[in-house]
Amino acid sequence: MNIDEKYYDSTFDNFRAYNDELSRHLETCRSFAENPDGKLVMIGKNGNGKTHLAVSVLKKLGGVIYTAADIAINIRSTYNEG
Repeated sequence: MNIDEKYYDSTFDNFRAYNDELSRHLETCRSFAENPDGKLVMIGKNGNGKTHLAVSVLKKLGGVIYTAADIAINIRSTYNEG
């Protein structure tokens, strides 16, 4: 799943939603994990819990986490030399 060791124990149950906004994000991610319809995109500053929530969703649904660097490398690998 490409989960960093730091996040092995991340779950919805141990996410610390210390304000109303994070509580809403937690519920959005839980709902998505229960009924995955469409795409889930998370943006925000460092340290707000995006990776923790993404790992929690991933554990429920399966899949792989890709960083922006991973995506860029994959895109570049498709370029033709010439």
